[in-house]
Amino acid sequence: MRDRSSAGLCVRTLGSFEVSLHGVPLPEEAWPRRKTQELLKILLTSPDIPFTLDQLSDALVPDADPSRAPSNIRARVSELRAVLEPDLEHGRDSQYVKHIGEGYAFRLDSDCWIDFASFEDGLADAERATDDEQWEDAVERLETALGLYQGKFLAEDRYAEWAQSIRRRLRERYLEGLTRQATCYAKLGRLRQAISCCQQILGCQPYRESVIRTLMELQSAAGQRGRAIETYHEGERALREYLSLEPAPETRAAYERIRATSAGKDLDPRRIAVLPFSNYSPDPEDEYFADGMTEELIGSLAKVRDFRVIARTSVIRFKDTKQPISEVAAALDVGSILEGSVRKAGDRVRISAQLIDARTEEHLWADEYEGDIGDVFAVQRNAAREVAQALRIELASGERQALSPQDVEDVAAHTFFLKGRFFQSQRQLHATRKAREYLEKATHLDPSHARAYAALADAYALGSEGNLPIDQALQMAQTAVDRALQIDANLAEAHTSQGLILLLSGRDNVAAKRSLDRAIELNPSSATAHNWQGVRCNGIGQYEQAAAYQKAAISLDPLSPYSRFLLARTLVKLNRFDEALDYLDQALEIDPTHWGSMGRRIWCHHLLRNWDAAKAALAAFEQHHGNTFAYPRYRGLHLLYLGRLEESHEQLVLSRDRGTRGSSFYHYSLVRLAEQLLCARRFEESIEQIEVILSENPSGIGAGGQEEPLFRMAIALEQLGRFPEALSALSRASDLLFAEKTGRMPWIPSSEVEMSIWLPAAIGMVHAAMGNQDKAREALDGARTCPKNRGGQSARAVLCFRLGRFDEGFEALDLAIGNHDWFILTIKTHPWFDPVRDDPRFAQALERMNLSD
Repeated sequence: MRDRSSAGLCVRTLGSFEVSLHGVPLPEEAWPRRKTQELLKILLTSPDIPFTLDQLSDALVPDADPSRAPSNIRARVSELRAVLEPDLEHGRDSQYVKHIGEGYAFRLDSDCWIDFASFEDGLADAERATDDEQWEDAVERLETALGLYQGKFLAEDRYAEWAQSIRRRLRERYLEGLTRQATCYAKLGRLRQAISCCQQILGCQPYRESVIRTLMELQSAAGQRGRAIETYHEGERALREYLSLEPAPETRAAYERIRATSAGKDLDPRRIAVLPFSNYSPDPEDEYFADGMTEELIGSLAKVRDFRVIARTSVIRFKDTKQPISEVAAALDVGSILEGSVRKAGDRVRISAQLIDARTEEHLWADEYEGDIGDVFAVQRNAAREVAQALRIELASGERQALSPQDVEDVAAHTFFLKGRFFQSQRQLHATRKAREYLEKATHLDPSHARAYAALADAYALGSEGNLPIDQALQMAQTAVDRALQIDANLAEAHTSQGLILLLSGRDNVAAKRSLDRAIELNPSSATAHNWQGVRCNGIGQYEQAAAYQKAAISLDPLSPYSRFLLARTLVKLNRFDEALDYLDQALEIDPTHWGSMGRRIWCHHLLRNWDAAKAALAAFEQHHGNTFAYPRYRGLHLLYLGRLEESHEQLVLSRDRGTRGSSFYHYSLVRLAEQLLCARRFEESIEQIEVILSENPSGIGAGGQEEPLFRMAIALEQLGRFPEALSALSRASDLLFAEKTGRMPWIPSSEVEMSIWLPAAIGMVHAAMGNQDKAREALDGARTCPKNRGGQSARAVLCFRLGRFDEGFEALDLAIGNHDWFILTIKTHPWFDPVRDDPRFAQALERMNLSD
């Protein structure tokens, strides 16, 4: 694999495009024009292979005058050489861009590092190691190589034909590498990691049948026969949905064999629950220490990558439980349980712990420690090593190093850290503030306490509502996480926090993926990192991958209603409403008052146009959360969809007034109120609501950013005939949504990725209103590329209605209704449907949506 550290020129192409000279990234202004940069990308698709002038002209300037194309290409080549080699003397040969015959090639030499070239070199080295059955060496090479694949090749050029071939090849190589990695892990007995590789592959291609079969076999070998059967059924559905195929006979045979050996519920011994340690301290205030010991042991055990350790949010439900071990194990789906007790008196502690086989209730290991509080790290790490030995797991060298004994640098600081985590786990605003105070004290006393800085970053990022402005909170969180990573670059919690900050700020999707990938690599048992990765995938339309991450989170945190809520939200995007509602039922069984799940149930029924069920779900929400800002918002939207504008307005104003000014929740209520005012033809008032958001959140960070507010504003401006202002608003929104250099994508706007369809369509609507028919038709051509089985067909429908193409418009509207498109929920009153309100087919559409009077 090529050495990046010694290269003068480094180029990243996987996930995002970046060029660095001697370690310094080139800024955007270093490129004279976009075509210069695009020329480099084209040459990189086949390093060392010359492109003729005709080939470069066809790819770079296909519409240029053929007589001028050669000089145009030569000019771009000169610019490219100047960018890559600013000190190159005139007339001297370029080190990188070579003139070969009548064409040009990019030369890949020892002074140049390209991520995809190193990626392929690493895979080739791993393949040779695998052929020699050098499994450890192969795993190490694969982990390094696959870590370079941060996304699709030149993802920002997703429509460029010249990028398609290499993009497909590299993606296939990535999936083949994961398959080979699964094989190596299985050979080493690391079944959990092998399973994780297969799940990643199926997250990308859920219909890859050989991997479905391999995953079933691995899960069965790991004692997860129930999950193997579930994998078969998911694969069966994917094969039918994507390929219209039934499972192959060998897949069916594997399923029948596994099903025949299944008897009762499987309990995997490598799935471990650390039950909350009992507090036998004389001072009840020392409860934090017992809880801290529980969480510290969870963290230590998670360093063994073949373990899956249940998250604290699930095990805390069994604090002081009297339930039998068998019942607890069944509820958490674990095969091993670690339990114990703590007695603290001053700076002296006594800790006892025992590992229990959940199937037989046999004690597999037990130990007792008595000594100074400063030695607790050694106890935790020793316990993790002993548990691994008891379960016959050979630790890898990195795991042995991570579990080597360490001392607490400052006992008082660590005590503050434990207290901070104790309050942080309560997930309430007042408790978060208290947690932040303790964590700030911990970092002040011990500036080397990396985990305290990571926890502090979470306290800032997640505790900002009603307290700190979100931009200030995220800036403080970023400072804390930077410090944590400076102290310990391999701290999983810090990488998780970094991913969360990037998601909340909505600034860099690629960097968020990189941080969360690293967090999961360091701690495969992190339900939080899996959830955030699912949120990230959801925000960019990768719904199957999002669901895979969220199912993994549920497995790691089986009693978390939040994980089920997130999965339900993703399944709605896939129009899998029955499954979504089932997961919401499960979430509400765990916590009957869970706010997000109750609200998502209302939204599901809205999308299904089941208005009576939505009304019943609203009543249930009111019972528990009627005094919050959320209830009138949900009720106001319900009334808006039914066309009851005055009542809707009253409720949405109440929702706004109950919110905390400046918070992202407050701004979301303003967007919904602006939507209602738009449907009520109160356009000026609608714009006023959006202007509040734009003035209070000029950076556009937080849930939803500025894309949807600007979109709503543009509709109102277009209706008022203020066309230049409407186009300006849409241009600003598009710049935010499609910013290529930062990899920026929205976090969780209500429209999610469909906004990438709606913004160009809205631009077409404005041009149609201005009489620019050619540009409107161009927008319609773009809307026609929207998949017929996903949201966005309503964009094509309203464009067609505006252009007088009623037959095509109603065809698109039928698809939108079938796809449960969010935009058509306001069909009764939205002004963009005005051109067809007298058409009999519009009345039929209302009837299909159960909205006919």
